[in-house]
Amino acid sequence: MTFFFDPPLKMIELIIKIISSFSLSRRTGNDTLLAKWVDYVEEIYVKFLFELLSKDLETYHHSLRVGNMANIFADQLNFSNEQKQKLIIGCCLHDCGKILISNEVLNKEGSLTPKEWEVMKCHPIMGMRLLLAEGDIDEEIIDIVKFHHERLDGLGYPFGMKGEEIPIHARICTIIDAYDSMLSNRAYRKGISPLKAREELLKHCTTQFDEFYVREFLSIPEHLLETREIGCELKDYYSINTLQTRG
Repeated sequence: MTFFFDPPLKMIELIIKIISSFSLSRRTGNDTLLAKWVDYVEEIYVKFLFELLSKDLETYHHSLRVGNMANIFADQLNFSNEQKQKLIIGCCLHDCGKILISNEVLNKEGSLTPKEWEVMKCHPIMGMRLLLAEGDIDEEIIDIVKFHHERLDGLGYPFGMKGEEIPIHARICTIIDAYDSMLSNRAYRKGISPLKAREELLKHCTTQFDEFYVREFLSIPEHLLETREIGCELKDYYSINTLQTRG
């Protein structure tokens, strides 16, 4: 199946289209059980985006921006449609574990205490467990959530994986996540310029980030990555009551 995306398309419209197409590609004939299964999986993805929206608006917007850049990056890398879908969905859900982090820690102004930092570092595992608890989630999507804070030099978290031990999709998400985070204003610091963020990615090639994918990412024209205003809300497309009663 071929997908066409217009540049001005709001990110959540893109997510809904991808999820729907991902599901439809698995429907065959009149297989009612299969149709119910893909509807269930579609609901899971949207449900977690809803929960991020309810939990923390900045994390929600960050997740959509990362997903939007994943869409652009996948085209740059000539990914197949299936790999593109997995990358975008995984990037949109990469921080879903923060749903379980307390607001006091998540939105704290100033530096986290060592204990609070240990809690924050658990969010990849928390996200993995949330997805595993739902069942039937693609392993490559779960890997993005689980490994997006790993580093090539083994100094990342939560597993301390090194180099090619880290799945490619997770290595890609790490770059996009870091880029958007550096540009974003947070309670404890101001964001930096796109130029400075690009310099930081290059500076940490081969230690934190995969150099090949950093250089591919930086070859994307900067104006295509200007996604700071993405903010179309899920409630414009689905109602919470519909999600809670479906199936």
